[in-house]
Amino acid sequence: MRTGDLGYFLTTKFFGMKANKYLHDHDISQRTLAKVAAKAFRNGAINPNAFRRQPLTEEQILESPVLNYPLTQFMFCAPDEGAAAMVVCRADIAHKFTDKPVYIRASEIRTRRIGAYEVHSTFAPVEEDVSPTVYAARAAFEAAGREEQADKEDYELEILEGFMPEQLSEDELDEIVDDVIAEVGATSLRDIGRVMADVMPQISGRADGSAVSQIVREKLA
Repeated sequence: MRTGDLGYFLTTKFFGMKANKYLHDHDISQRTLAKVAAKAFRNGAINPNAFRRQPLTEEQILESPVLNYPLTQFMFCAPDEGAAAMVVCRADIAHKFTDKPVYIRASEIRTRRIGAYEVHSTFAPVEEDVSPTVYAARAAFEAAGREEQADKEDYELEILEGFMPEQLSEDELDEIVDDVIAEVGATSLRDIGRVMADVMPQISGRADGSAVSQIVREKLA
């Protein structure tokens, strides 16, 4: 069964929605998008490694079939695939493989928070959050002792947080979780799904999902 048949958003729908909002917010026209696409096609025509090397005019781009308004067929990027690989080993044996090893000083993983962009979500969030890579980068820089980079991530996050909903305090989060546990009659970890299903809509981007899950687990353990 195709993704669209399940009611999920397709990638083109998200691009169309975001582009339409951008046009509205910045008072620009569909032709501006065509100019951007035409520039990309011109660049591709002079790049021997480009996937598409046929230049297109703004008119050709505007007159191509509309896939998801305001985006036409030739405003979308061409589907392609890429890959990368690296050899990872213990630092003390790295010299066996190369004279110039690159050392991994830190590695961090963060999950999506409510409001972060998600192609396969069935809805578009009203309040947006940044990508989990932003939070992971900040944690990795701090773990690696790169305080100047961590401070830079903090500065950028402070700017973004000005456009995001105020985060719940630990006490407020505890109160919400306690109320839901009492309402659904949860008594063990087997009920975590029921609790999370009621808690997350109340939080609505005001707390990290992984942190909420940890609190619920601790209370039901």
